[in-house]
Amino acid sequence: MSSASGTTTTIAWLWGTNTVVSFEPATDVLDFGWFSSTNFTLSEENGSVVISIPSNNQTYRLEGVRLADLSLANITARDASALVAWQAALDAAGSDSSGGDDSTDDDTAPDTDDGNGDGATAAYATAWSASDVYTGGDRVSIGNLVYQAGWWTQGEDPSAGSSVWTLVGYMDTTPVVPDAPEDLYAAGTSASTTVLVWDAAEVNGVGTVNTYQIYQDGNLIGTTSSTYYKVTGLDPSTSYSFTIVAVDEAGASEASEVLSVSTAAEGTGAGDKTFSPYIDMSLSSSQNVVEIVSAAGLGAVTLAFVLSSGTDTLGWGGSGTIAGDTLPNGTTILSQVEQLQAMGVDVTISLGGANGQEGALTFSSAEALAAAYQEIVDRYHVSRLDFDIEGSAIANDAANALRNEALVLLQAANPELEVSFTLPVLTTGLTQDGVDLLAAAMAAGVEVSNVNIMAMDYGEYYDTGDMGADAISAALATIAQLDSIGLDSPIVITVMIGINDVTSEVFTLEDAQQLVAFAEANDAVAGISMWSLSRDNDSATGYVSPTGSGIVQDTYAFAEIFKTISDSTDAGTSDGDTSSPGGDSDEGVGDGTGTGESGDTETGDTETGETDTDDTDTDDTGGTGDTDTDDTGNTDTGGDGTATTTTTAITWAWGSDTVLSFDPASDTLDFGWMSADAFSVSETGGAVVIDIAGNNQSYTLDGVTLADMSIDDILAKDATALAEWQALLDAADEAVADQMAAATVPVAHALHGSDDLV
Repeated sequence: MSSASGTTTTIAWLWGTNTVVSFEPATDVLDFGWFSSTNFTLSEENGSVVISIPSNNQTYRLEGVRLADLSLANITARDASALVAWQAALDAAGSDSSGGDDSTDDDTAPDTDDGNGDGATAAYATAWSASDVYTGGDRVSIGNLVYQAGWWTQGEDPSAGSSVWTLVGYMDTTPVVPDAPEDLYAAGTSASTTVLVWDAAEVNGVGTVNTYQIYQDGNLIGTTSSTYYKVTGLDPSTSYSFTIVAVDEAGASEASEVLSVSTAAEGTGAGDKTFSPYIDMSLSSSQNVVEIVSAAGLGAVTLAFVLSSGTDTLGWGGSGTIAGDTLPNGTTILSQVEQLQAMGVDVTISLGGANGQEGALTFSSAEALAAAYQEIVDRYHVSRLDFDIEGSAIANDAANALRNEALVLLQAANPELEVSFTLPVLTTGLTQDGVDLLAAAMAAGVEVSNVNIMAMDYGEYYDTGDMGADAISAALATIAQLDSIGLDSPIVITVMIGINDVTSEVFTLEDAQQLVAFAEANDAVAGISMWSLSRDNDSATGYVSPTGSGIVQDTYAFAEIFKTISDSTDAGTSDGDTSSPGGDSDEGVGDGTGTGESGDTETGDTETGETDTDDTDTDDTGGTGDTDTDDTGNTDTGGDGTATTTTTAITWAWGSDTVLSFDPASDTLDFGWMSADAFSVSETGGAVVIDIAGNNQSYTLDGVTLADMSIDDILAKDATALAEWQALLDAADEAVADQMAAATVPVAHALHGSDDLV
């Protein structure tokens, strides 16, 4: 076919032919119709483009035309793969593949007169989805091709040749700046801190948000890759304004809407966080609950579950009565509770659970239900009741209304009684039924002390493979949901340790460390719990069990990690403490002479058991926003008070990038129980970088190389960590020795002072 503007040659199935085409790249077009990329090959032979159709023993030759002479304006095709093949061939040949002339009349040719770029380049379009509805004018992308809908459509694949879709061009892959972050709010504010949370910024085009910048009163105070950030060092009873800016490859977004935050008066902080794990009282091991709690070293425990045992009757495990709580060994739950309370252990009793029926499903009246709840309070002298509502019960409006009415009566009679709801979550937060249950409780007048989320058993669609990160996502989403309904109660995060009921989900000891770091940094999180204390051992390795975690671990290893959240106040960020633990100024940090900046405020360092929590130096000068930390668990001072040694604890501090002023001659790094597979060590820009990839975290020894260090600089309780460091240091020795030998400089002595493991 020819026209005044050029000639279109149709590529057809013509067995055994070898067609020579007189082709003018400035005007002519090749029409591949429904040919796919698997049907033909492209090559250049003796200065001519050759199109081969091997299965048909056939070729087309563009005489005297090279690939570099062509552009995508010369090609039309109804199969997207054919266009992709041509794009690749032209790119490889160095062609200006966008072309410059949209002269074809074929409807399938890219429309280049739409203001979206030169030649065949179209504006960015979002990826096509089979479930989305599109109307006339909507654009979508598949690979690097952009299609436009002619009318209403759903489920019709543009690349399959549907008549509703027209190929209009090619993806513009130039990165664009993100949209401004939205829905910025404060998840928890104390006298000196606030936790900012926002939605992930969207990029309407090509680009990936890698950093968020946090501005306080117009000054940059920090950066993070997460969608939350804890601001410290604020003054009590003071108002501040905050904005967030998103950054991707193309640059920075506009600032978010301004959020105004007023800190609390001094002495009105969020209070201590708690760790109160569940223990399943239906197990035979529950007869030894006092011994278990004592062995685990706990200060709080939650006994589960009280259930309906008949009309207007409650009993442990759904059997008998509250008064009839005798265990098989002859002891009673009452005697166990009294012993725990005598030990100073805070006892919570939980009602409901996944099996059986919570009382509200079977009681005849709110008055009868309130009386049954009162019997629990009176018999066990507890100040906390937990209601675990899940399964079909969560959507039972009649039962929820009856429970709310009973709880209002109960709290009126017991003003100090705390009531919490334990509810299922996805990584996206509470289900709508859960939100509705809480909203109804609020409307009825129930005082909700906290909302306990079951961060477990999400299912394949929601599981990311990182259970620590999944629990954090669920927590942040729930905090936002509570804010949206006006409920200012904090949350508690309950995880199922080890192998979950959805067996692809495994909550590890590393996940536990990650979750503690998050919870400590968030004032909207009141504590952590776990299912269950009876499972905190490795007696059932490799499978789901009510009496073991299913993974290799030491007995009570999870409890050892989680209870650190309740062993310290404000997680090592004691407000107003501007000195080192020994009372002296921490040399090189916060004094304008080391890695900090003048005017920084160093918050207190609190040692909790085996874990020395971070001693955070908050940069208020609008610098890079990294957290400069000298975590000084042990500081030895000379006679003149000058610090001579500093031990920095390598801890789990989610999302932090810590820069250390480290002296290899005297200082040490303490890895505690961290194993070698939890971290990696590299040398970048003349500095040692310790990366904890699973925790989105790093430590940088500023100006220190591996060759400067020795094994004497490393402390660790896990042998694999020491072995890893020894190997790294030996390799650094060898590299330096090789360099010296190559320079004909004799190596007089070993670079490291000791080869012994500490």
